[in-house]
Amino acid sequence: MYICLLSGGSGKRLWPLSNSLRSKQYIKILEPEKIADKGAESSASLHDSVDPKNPESKYAPDAVSSYCSMLQRVWGQLGAAGFGEDKRLLTAGQGQREIIQSQLGNVKIAVEPDRRDTFPAVLLSCAYAHEVMGADPDEAICFLPVDPYAEQLYFQTLASLEGVLQETGADVVLMGVRPEKPESKFGYFVPETGAETGSRDTRPTDSAVSTAHAASAPAVSRENRGTTAQSSYFRIARYVEKPAPDAAAQLVADGALVNCGVFCMKIGSMLDLARSLAGTASYEALYRCYDRLPKISFDYQVLEHSDNLCAVPYSGMWKDLGTWDALSGEMALPSLGDCALRDCHGTNAVNELEIPLLAVGCEDLMIVASYDGILVAPKDRCPEIKSIADTISTPPRYEERRWGTLKTLESAETPDGFTLLRKIRIFDRASSSYHYHNDRIEIMTVLSGQAEMILDGAHLLLSQGSSVTIPSGKKHAIRASRDFEYLETHIGRSIGDEDIHRITFDWNEIAGA
Repeated sequence: MYICLLSGGSGKRLWPLSNSLRSKQYIKILEPEKIADKGAESSASLHDSVDPKNPESKYAPDAVSSYCSMLQRVWGQLGAAGFGEDKRLLTAGQGQREIIQSQLGNVKIAVEPDRRDTFPAVLLSCAYAHEVMGADPDEAICFLPVDPYAEQLYFQTLASLEGVLQETGADVVLMGVRPEKPESKFGYFVPETGAETGSRDTRPTDSAVSTAHAASAPAVSRENRGTTAQSSYFRIARYVEKPAPDAAAQLVADGALVNCGVFCMKIGSMLDLARSLAGTASYEALYRCYDRLPKISFDYQVLEHSDNLCAVPYSGMWKDLGTWDALSGEMALPSLGDCALRDCHGTNAVNELEIPLLAVGCEDLMIVASYDGILVAPKDRCPEIKSIADTISTPPRYEERRWGTLKTLESAETPDGFTLLRKIRIFDRASSSYHYHNDRIEIMTVLSGQAEMILDGAHLLLSQGSSVTIPSGKKHAIRASRDFEYLETHIGRSIGDEDIHRITFDWNEIAGA
């Protein structure tokens, strides 16, 4: 079975850390030891394999903060559950490709040309799995969000979906949890009365089996573990996506389960659907006509119109960490970064800046400082942040790339054009692309580390105090031989990423040119 993480979102619910390039799933705020479930024997070897100095190290936490992202945590949990990387892929926008590679290494990514909701993303992903990864149309593919905060049992339960799909002949197999209370933000499915049911055993596991319900359930201790994760399944009578509050309450009363955002189907069924809608099931062709595909969720387009659905219940810990009040509950310490909290209660702080943050006498606040802005809000008002942050139109000032990080310190418009000042870090042994700019010059001043620069075929060695001016039109690339940090000034008619013309990312090709 293929596994696809849908990672195309770019919301601002965790503003100011989340922006159009760094969505919530990429923010490194979770403890690295939580990459795999603590109850699983595999977690120790997984964590021990992390090399925080190697940016290509899969599941590696940030070398400075030593925390990991939701993406890194989920990717590690899938590996611990036995899903091989040869059958794992992500679907994300072009702008997020480098941050994914920065955090996971050279993984398979089905790139969306623009964001058009989950249904077109599913079609594109299935075409990518078939055309690029060699998947057979009769093979199953399981989609899940990139950011579930769940115990290892969640990922072991995924393994049962393929068997249920084969046994029942369902169009789609879902996974759901029993809700503690009705909420309108989820999809619900109601089991058929007296419908076909069954159970399937997943692979043997030493992970804890939880019997707790829904989002706030605690993890079960290792002493209460089972030796086999068994998943029952049932036919679905009806599926309702994001019902009104009264309807949600009635669905819960009728025994409905909440959709975990997990769905499993045959790859070929989605390829057939792509052909009927777009006249093609080719990844490249779907990429080119992506803007003509329906901009709608998979739930509305497929699930609400199918009468042949099955579901597997999941009864373990599962949380949505989509707001600061929810995420703060999983922070190991009250604060991260250069923070000092005095006489504060129920308050959490995160500081990415290189200046101190001080809070005194605060009650139940969330305080976050980053290059994109500063947030101070009562925790019970955190769900309002996204709607306010959406009105802020400034471009992101902090970015992660596959080779390092960029921090925009200052930008300005002058009578002659624009200026931009960035602080750039290139990881040890990582390299930038070979590229040029048409409408600006760049001035580099090295702060620390060592690197080799290729400037229009000439090789330069750079170290602390070096300064280089790169005229417009000159091709250049940098490879760090030791963690490398420098200031970069842009001066010209165009600044930032809109004036980057990349030639290649392969350093061997660059050096041999």
